[in-house]
Amino acid sequence: MEQKQEKNFVKKKLLAIAICFLLPIIIVAINYYRIGIYPTSDRTILASDGFGQLVNFYSGFNNLLHGKQSVLYTWNGSLGLNFISLMSYYTNSLFSFLVYFFDNLYMPDAMYVILLTKIGAMGVAFYCFAQQVFRVPQWIKVSMSVCYALMSFTVAYSIMLMWMDAMIYLPLILLGIHRLMDRHKPILLFTAYLLLFITNYYMAFMVGVFSFCYFVFRLLTEWQQYKSSVVPYLVTSFLAGGASMIIILPSIIDLRTNGEKLDTIDTFFTNDVGPWDFIIKSMSGVYDTSKFGSAPFIYIGLLPLLFCLFYFVSKKKFR
Repeated sequence: MEQKQEKNFVKKKLLAIAICFLLPIIIVAINYYRIGIYPTSDRTILASDGFGQLVNFYSGFNNLLHGKQSVLYTWNGSLGLNFISLMSYYTNSLFSFLVYFFDNLYMPDAMYVILLTKIGAMGVAFYCFAQQVFRVPQWIKVSMSVCYALMSFTVAYSIMLMWMDAMIYLPLILLGIHRLMDRHKPILLFTAYLLLFITNYYMAFMVGVFSFCYFVFRLLTEWQQYKSSVVPYLVTSFLAGGASMIIILPSIIDLRTNGEKLDTIDTFFTNDVGPWDFIIKSMSGVYDTSKFGSAPFIYIGLLPLLFCLFYFVSKKKFR
């Protein structure tokens, strides 16, 4: 029954889904083309870590897919390294398999295609969330989805392809929380959490903290109605985290073996980001690179920012 409803949803909303997927891709592709970046062009998206690391890691993953390299270990990096632990941070993405259709010589083009595909997937993921959570006209849902896919985080950190997946799974995780709390269905939340944890443990930590806070705040809005969802949420989260240990544990062991350790946390707030930084980063055209000490990029358009203000002062309930 549920699968039938999902098929009907895709069929009825196919045009909206197509717009949410294609429009962000077209906008980004046009802007890249204007600065001389397109498939087979001399200029590429490879900058910073993309040039020094990612292109080589994706080439190694391509070799793995074609049977030219072991999934456990590779001699192509340094004096040899554990390839599973490397994959857990850099290439563990459903979209990484697109490199199979490219020769390593054209890996920059493959990464260009992967980036655009992920941006389109962000739009679709947010639309799925908006469609089932917000009671607003379709054009607003589509507009919000496009804004989400083109938020400044996407543009500023586009060189870090492995971080983009977290922005795809975030709306699905939040939708999964709604489905668990309102309909007692944990499958979407488990699946989204599992994919998030497996894809990139670094971004998974931050998205995990945010989604937990989201659950807590929503729980407090209707405590009597939602208190029964506390145990299912915790069980689902721990099961997803436990299932992801097949990837995360080898990474932890590898890092500890090589002398790495976690930084100690002795303060709740850091000195790098101040309260005014979040206000400034909500404005368009603000860019201070991705260097250490810079505030995160959170701009998603002035229109959503204005709507956000109305949301918190309105007496109506949006569900």
